[in-house]
Amino acid sequence: MSGYFEFPTNEDWKRLYNAASFDKIFSFLDDFAAKSRPGSGWTGLTKAIELNGCIYEIQHRLADTSRSHILMMFYYEKGIPDKRWYISPGKNGESVQYFPDFEEEHFYIKGWFDFYSDVFYYKLFSTWDLIGHALNVKYDLGVKRVDFGKAVRALEGKNRPLHDNLESIRNAPAFQTAKKIRDNITHNSLPNTVGMAVYKGDRFETVGLKHYTTSDEIVANVRETVALLEATMQHISA
Repeated sequence: MSGYFEFPTNEDWKRLYNAASFDKIFSFLDDFAAKSRPGSGWTGLTKAIELNGCIYEIQHRLADTSRSHILMMFYYEKGIPDKRWYISPGKNGESVQYFPDFEEEHFYIKGWFDFYSDVFYYKLFSTWDLIGHALNVKYDLGVKRVDFGKAVRALEGKNRPLHDNLESIRNAPAFQTAKKIRDNITHNSLPNTVGMAVYKGDRFETVGLKHYTTSDEIVANVRETVALLEATMQHISA
């Protein structure tokens, strides 16, 4: 790896973009926009303005999600040998040695991979929450402080088939795993870092290695959640 940062070539960018389903996702958003035509009068006008604003914001979040996905996969393809993320004892007699299969360049590669995967999860769930805003406007759900989950729950009394389809996405194991990863990145211990942790039980505290999520596990979940995002867009555009 030359230097601390590399940017994909145009060929790499196109290849990585085409390997995902973002073209379909954007196409479904276009269908949703075309089918979301509020009524006439002042109420129809204000609703159209709100809905167009939501769709515009979703387009931006989707673009950010696709960009972070491409850059994350670009660094992943360079190779991150973190399947064996620790050994005990270490090669030089340490009690624990982290990333024993890394050369110097792998730390740079992993650093950029971690950065772009973090961004991907932020933008992914921001996209879902903005979809919730659009649904709130389109179906007059009346949800305050709306997010994707609240909008889906409120759909039950307005559009039961759509509610059921979106609720199945929210309950999917990959969605739940992605949400946990995103919440940990934002609020708790980073899933892509190593170290020691204190585990507190009812009566005792223990010390051990913190849980580490490998790059392979992150990418596997990312691929599944992109498919769930595609399914979300397909359902709302139907």
